[in-house]
Amino acid sequence: MHSPQYAYSVFTKHFQLVKIESNFVCLELGPGDSLFSALIAKALGAEKTFLVDVGDYCSRNMSLYRAMYKFLLEQGYKLKVDLSSFERLMHSCRTIYMTSSLSALKKIPDNSVDFIFSQAVLEHIRKDEFLPTLRELHRILKPTGISSHVVDLRDHLGGALNNLRFSEL
Repeated sequence: MHSPQYAYSVFTKHFQLVKIESNFVCLELGPGDSLFSALIAKALGAEKTFLVDVGDYCSRNMSLYRAMYKFLLEQGYKLKVDLSSFERLMHSCRTIYMTSSLSALKKIPDNSVDFIFSQAVLEHIRKDEFLPTLRELHRILKPTGISSHVVDLRDHLGGALNNLRFSEL
C-alpha cells in the first residue's frame, strides 16, 4: 500500500466507526508493505500505535513516508514527526512494529488497545491460528474499545471467487 490516498481512505473508513478522542492506542493487524498507519494514527491523535504483521514486509524507503507526511499536511493535519530515518519516524509516531504475528500479540498488555483494525488480512491467517488470534485481539482490546475488519473473499491472485470452489482439505 504505497498510495497515501488509499492508505488514508482505508484507515479513516475504519476510524470513522470509532468515537474516540485523542490519546488513543491503535493496532493495525497486517500493515503489509508500508507503515503509513503510524503517521495517520499520529495525525488523528494516537498516543501509541502497534503495527503487527506475520513478517517484516514494510518498506523503509523514506520517500514513501515523506509523501504520506506531505499528504497529511495537505489534508490540514498539524503533524510533527522525525523523518530523518525509519527508526526515528517510528519512535516519533510512538509506533511499535512487531513482526511475529500471534506471539507479538501475546506481548501486548490486557485491555490496552482502544482501536483495532485490519484490511483484507483475516482471510490470510492460517486456520490453526485464527481462533487464537481472535482471542488475543479480544484480550488486548479495552472493554470500551472497537475492532473493525474488512475481509476480502475474492481470490487475491485472480480477483474472482475461484478460491471458494475448493474444499478446505
